Amino acid sequence: DDALLTNIGCFLERHGEELLGSKYKDPISSFTDFQEFSVMNPE
Repeated sequence: DDALLTNIGCFLERHGEELLGSKYKDPISSFTDFQEFSVMNPE
């Protein structure tokens, strides 16, 4: 899976569920949710 080869893909694999909770599925499906989370939590 090419998404896992990217920095953000690796990050989401490791921390996606921690950050997004039950909304996290996989790096591709959850990317939009991660973008929204990033905007709302810039730190």
